[in-house]
Amino acid sequence: MLTEYDKVSIEPLCGTLTGWSNHRNRFGHIAYEWEAETNALLSTTQVFKTGEVWGTNGYMLRPRPPHRNFIPIPALETRLRKSLLQYLTNARSYFGHGSKIHVDFGMVNVSGFVLALPNDAGSDAIFEDIAASTTLDADDADSVEAALVKIFAAVYEAAGEMRQH
Repeated sequence: MLTEYDKVSIEPLCGTLTGWSNHRNRFGHIAYEWEAETNALLSTTQVFKTGEVWGTNGYMLRPRPPHRNFIPIPALETRLRKSLLQYLTNARSYFGHGSKIHVDFGMVNVSGFVLALPNDAGSDAIFEDIAASTTLDADDADSVEAALVKIFAAVYEAAGEMRQH
């Protein structure tokens, strides 16, 4: 249960480019980044009073004309890993979670996107939303890494690719 809002050290999902704001809200605690010029919300993390954590990041999936819509895989993997580790630290330290933690990951409205892979290659198009669920042991680094690999594999598989470890 989230009770000590001042101790929460959560960033918006996958970090930010320019900084972010943190506030207590009626649901718990929110961290968010927005673009002042367009007043667009770029990424958020909402920690609910129950200790459940939701993150969104529209910036990573933004259109980049004249390019096709793509998911920047190196950035996704690096930033999602950082966010998950931060979420797990907070969940154990401040939200009262035990070591077993369930993680749901998804990407919506990505039909037609391709993966921008580390070797500068593109993938086939993604046909539908992406989802992965896993349970991990937050006290076991190998378990956390296995959960991340499962999530990343789901992203690759959605585009007809196999992730190399």
